[in-house]
Amino acid sequence: MKSEEVVFIVNPLAGGGRTGRLWPHLKDRIEHDFPRNRILFTKAPLDALYMTKEEVRKGSLTTVVAVGGDGTLNEVINGFISNGTPLRTDVAVGVIPLGTGCDLARMTLSSFDAGRAVTVIKKRVTRLIDIGQVFYPHHCKEKRIRYFHNISSFGLGGEVVAHVNTHRRVGSPFFCFLRSTLCTYLRQGIRSITLSIDGKRQESYTVLNIAVANGRFHGGGLYVAPGACLDDGLLHLTIIGNLTLPEIIFNFPKFYNGEIYTVKKVQSLTCSCLKADSPERVLVDVDGEQVGELPVEVSLLPKLLPLIVEGA
Repeated sequence: MKSEEVVFIVNPLAGGGRTGRLWPHLKDRIEHDFPRNRILFTKAPLDALYMTKEEVRKGSLTTVVAVGGDGTLNEVINGFISNGTPLRTDVAVGVIPLGTGCDLARMTLSSFDAGRAVTVIKKRVTRLIDIGQVFYPHHCKEKRIRYFHNISSFGLGGEVVAHVNTHRRVGSPFFCFLRSTLCTYLRQGIRSITLSIDGKRQESYTVLNIAVANGRFHGGGLYVAPGACLDDGLLHLTIIGNLTLPEIIFNFPKFYNGEIYTVKKVQSLTCSCLKADSPERVLVDVDGEQVGELPVEVSLLPKLLPLIVEGA
């Protein structure tokens, strides 16, 4: 790789502060492997978005690296894209997975080892991946756009994310999400959601959660969309119906071993766009961040983002 500028955007609070604790051990390696590096630390939500937007304008830049979790990577990607178009086509995005979930890395890296991720970034093998976009209302009544690289969900998913992000994180990412899922289920229960898929007539669903997937995993390893592919030009919907708590417990292993589609009340669909609404207040999760609530419109931008991956 040429000695061109690589920017590392570090979220020291990601993973409950894990990124900040591990960063000093990576810094010397990064300065050795990338002589022309810039290191920026986020201090508040959306800092990574604005930092990326500013850095991408610099002509010498070749790579932006998100150091943290899927939320940090999502902000970087949202800073990289404007009006459905990349600000630069010659700049790649990489990730060092040190956050709570790091679910995209389950598809693009062979392990969560930070040193190995640095090696992958140095090799700079890229893959053009699809990006989802969510149009959602804001309190000022205007529509806002949030792009996602992995998964957007509504129902239990949005509530779980809100719970994870507002409660102290104890234990592994798996147990953080598991605890929040059980707490949220007992408090929230089932939701009624209407979907219009690919412009067809609305249909009503009674659901626990609906995942609109570009990637396969979310919530710290929940294997919610086994058929999803990052560059197939499709959104993969997993509609989890009105499961009771005993049914959730009985089928729990299937949510993590790739057999989720065999659960009786789970449906799988593919589409290029959809609209979702509800008579109830239903929160929306985008790549592990709670951004708003229904109604939303979701569509796909095919092969938009050059992402650094392990191997070809």
